[in-house]
Amino acid sequence: MKNRTHKVCAIAGLMLAAPFALSNANAVGNKNVDLVIKIVLDQVRGEWPMQQYEHLDGGLRYLIDEGMYFPNTEYKHATTFTAVGHAVIGTGAPAALHGLPGNDWADRVTGERVYCVEDDSVESLDSDQDPRSPKNLTATTASDEIKMAFGGEPKVWGVSIKDRGTILHAGNYADAAFWYDTSEGTFFTSSYYMDETPGWVQEWNAAGHADRYRDKQWDLLHPAKTYSVDPAHEHGFGIYGWEPGIPKSYEPPEDGRYYAGLRFNPAGDELTLDFAKEIINNENLGQRNTTDVLALGLSNLDYIGHAYGIRSLEYEDHFRRVDQMLGDFFDHVDETVGLDRTLIVLTSDHGSPDAPEYYADVLEVDAVRLRPDDFMDGANQRARDHYGIDDDLIFAFWNPMLYFDPEVLERHDIDREEAQLIIADYMREDEEGIAFAVARSHIEKGWVPNVHPWPGVERAFHPERSGDVIFIQSQFGYLYFDPDMFATMHGSPYAYDYVVPAFFAGPDIPRGKLVDDTVFVDQIARTITQYLGAGTPSGTDVGPISQVLRDRPVGNRSLVPSGNGQ
Repeated sequence: MKNRTHKVCAIAGLMLAAPFALSNANAVGNKNVDLVIKIVLDQVRGEWPMQQYEHLDGGLRYLIDEGMYFPNTEYKHATTFTAVGHAVIGTGAPAALHGLPGNDWADRVTGERVYCVEDDSVESLDSDQDPRSPKNLTATTASDEIKMAFGGEPKVWGVSIKDRGTILHAGNYADAAFWYDTSEGTFFTSSYYMDETPGWVQEWNAAGHADRYRDKQWDLLHPAKTYSVDPAHEHGFGIYGWEPGIPKSYEPPEDGRYYAGLRFNPAGDELTLDFAKEIINNENLGQRNTTDVLALGLSNLDYIGHAYGIRSLEYEDHFRRVDQMLGDFFDHVDETVGLDRTLIVLTSDHGSPDAPEYYADVLEVDAVRLRPDDFMDGANQRARDHYGIDDDLIFAFWNPMLYFDPEVLERHDIDREEAQLIIADYMREDEEGIAFAVARSHIEKGWVPNVHPWPGVERAFHPERSGDVIFIQSQFGYLYFDPDMFATMHGSPYAYDYVVPAFFAGPDIPRGKLVDDTVFVDQIARTITQYLGAGTPSGTDVGPISQVLRDRPVGNRSLVPSGNGQ
């Protein structure tokens, strides 16, 4: 646990700077709260819960009826990808401070891919898949601040199908984060968090819970007439041999894809919540006379949305199923901890556009699939023509950035800033489907307009990890390293990607309140910590959501322990 030890020692330094928090742990925070549950639904637009309200009767309905619903919660950054969203939810910071310009970026020296939670200094436990950690996260999260405020007493656990779907908002100081092994159908962690897998996790994995779906069929949850999908405009690609449409088998037609395929149907989220129940049971979360944290990522709406589109039967049906799954999960929380002693915060890491073919078909607008090989060839040809060279200047692309080869720059004595301007102009003026492009040097110098979408580009910029040219596709366009991998792809600064829902429910929070005001996702972390009386996450530059805290009584803090648990 060398990497973890290094990070936790740094956090411990912050704790030593706050002796009041250490010596008076029981005096800090809202003592009406024994458990904080942070839930991220991957790929949900802000209006979806409202549109589906009459079909909801589970956990999402509970949050709407018993909590506060903010349908106009916005991201400020342009790179609306999973890793960046989870980092913002956790830290409330811009990329320059939380560390993540995207799900992936390139090493600016070698051009090799860097994955947001990769860490080869640690080892995976009971899995052959690559090890992960929050190594690249460079700001404290709300979870970190809660743990520090209570003198290290709270437990922080997380689980998700996606590694980045729990690691980044569980934080640097988490006791454990678990994610899904797509080869084995189990959940595993890395040595960043612990030296060996707990016995109860080994037993849960050995029980083969993922195998229960082998003979199961995915049928519609509700009568077909209640769904809004227009079959005439379906553009889902399917995956692993499945065709769009329900019913379908949970087991994909392609051999050897069973466990990986459970990400593309309701099974993955159901397994995640089943495992979360076991975390509560076996780690006694919310039952220990302190304020514990559970960081959940429900990833399958994202996989399903990518594969079939957000106006597919698959997506709409699974959204309703997530509501039911959360209802069952909240019942378990109520039985073990008590919902009246639980703060639930739910949001999404990004929204989603429709498939470009849908936009072209229904709206009759230009909607293209950008092809990275083509625009990189074109940009490299422009550089060759301008500088009279035979080498490729651009050696890497990761959404939405082009990276220059430093050896080529040095070999031909090319001025980097000049080259950035030349390639940015090329991308903007000569490549179809590019709306905006900017040189890295202009962002560094603050030479970008203060009008949308430029503030979002600046907020997504990282001084060490971002590329030489940053660009944005036109509205309705598809931009990804594989242009034909999925039906649809998020990651833009357009409203369909940056407007998401947010919910708060718990002690002293108004019930059944729909708030149409615009609020921001980066306010969530500070709202949680302020609600609990913990410190402000280190990188945040915004205030809390005042509507959540406005009616909170002063008397919710107490030197007297709640008496719940041992």
